Amino acid sequence: MKHKLITLLAIAFFCSLFATGQDYEIRTVNKGMGIVGVEMRIVNGTPPATGDYVTDLVFGIKWNSAYNVTLLNEITSTYNIKKSGSTVNINSFSYQAFSADPIGFTVPAGWSLNNWIEIMAVSNSRTSLGTGIFEICEPGFDAATEPNFALNFVDFTPVINGSASGVILPVELSSFEAKPAGRNIELTWTTQKEINNRGFEIQRYQEENNQYKPIGWVNGFNNAVNGHTYTFTDDKVLVNVLYLYRLKQVDVDGKSVLSYIRSAKVAGAVNESFRISPNPASVNINLSLAGQSVSGRFLIKILDAKGALMLSQYEVFAAGRLISLPVSKLPAAQYVFIVQQGDKVIFQANFQKD
Repeated sequence: MKHKLITLLAIAFFCSLFATGQDYEIRTVNKGMGIVGVEMRIVNGTPPATGDYVTDLVFGIKWNSAYNVTLLNEITSTYNIKKSGSTVNINSFSYQAFSADPIGFTVPAGWSLNNWIEIMAVSNSRTSLGTGIFEICEPGFDAATEPNFALNFVDFTPVINGSASGVILPVELSSFEAKPAGRNIELTWTTQKEINNRGFEIQRYQEENNQYKPIGWVNGFNNAVNGHTYTFTDDKVLVNVLYLYRLKQVDVDGKSVLSYIRSAKVAGAVNESFRISPNPASVNINLSLAGQSVSGRFLIKILDAKGALMLSQYEVFAAGRLISLPVSKLPAAQYVFIVQQGDKVIFQANFQKD
């Protein structure tokens, strides 16, 4: 590839630039969310006073082929940097070349010594779960022997300074489902592979405070080439309520990423042994048994339509007992009547307060 010097001024600038022994360094950096940044700095010589094209910028990025990712075509750069050719796999590593040809690399005006500037940012091909290392190709790597690169590294190629470590990689979810299972909701998800996976925090949306809250944890397999299938049962659900779930995958180093969202609902009454009356209610609402034997200590709660607790009390049931709860001070609205034994909801019904 020939050097493209845009004007006589650019030629003079280029010659003086390298005649003074000006040196450049280049590095990859982890920008988070699976994004690899590329930065460059001047470490020696006289910084340029004006911006101009100097020559073609050429570099490559390499990573472990086991990551099973590529670098996307959507590149953020103010320096005309684009992919050159396809990703190539050689000796357990994947390589991707980049260049600022044919337009050339624009030296920023007023670029001071030892001041890193970002020249490019690019995402890997999947939303993460896991981390990896992306680095500038080592000196002497001959991209010209691989036709897919369509260039070699003989143009303006700065000295390598560092690598991007901890870049988010996939613990790839091949499936994630939420389905009713009797009186519970069962979550099932499968990974295709895992890298440094500590585990999954299961989160459920709470309408009363408009945010997701953790409801459980499942340990991961750390590193699993063939992936794994996981299950989690949410046994603290109400009937006829739509629940939203997501997974927060956590790496061994504490980094995390969120999955997409799944929803499920359990239909029908939980326990036909109970009855509430009257409905609508104005002064009191009564709870009674419908001819079946139920015993023990129970928590009775009344929630508003947004899930806020309006009233609660503990009761011990005995044969023939009628329990009455005062609702006269509640605003006229729709409410949810709940009976819990321990952490489990055993009865739920809606009622109207007049």
